[in-house]
Amino acid sequence: MIDPLYYLSLNINGESLWKYIIIPFISGSVGWFTNVLALHMTFYPLEYKGINWIRWDDQPMGLFGWQGVIPTKAGKMAGICFELMENKLLDVHEVFNRLDPMKFSEVMEQG
Repeated sequence: MIDPLYYLSLNINGESLWKYIIIPFISGSVGWFTNVLALHMTFYPLEYKGINWIRWDDQPMGLFGWQGVIPTKAGKMAGICFELMENKLLDVHEVFNRLDPMKFSEVMEQG
């Protein structure tokens, strides 16, 4: 029976085989780490962390701190989403025409 370490001691053009075997594992680890870091920086922290000395409007970074990209731009994204719904997807007059005036007034009186 051949020792499993025998294959790692094989040479390809004067280089040990283990150097070639380890490349996908190192590359996968680096790729996994950068993906986790990118997701974390996209969503966290929810509030600005750091010294709020110099900070640009609608930007997640300041001179000495960070806030997640999505929480930073949440207001702007909500505004764009509302404008899209109001102008392109929904017709406000059509929505109010579908409401029953008596039922609507009853619900409004309760609230």
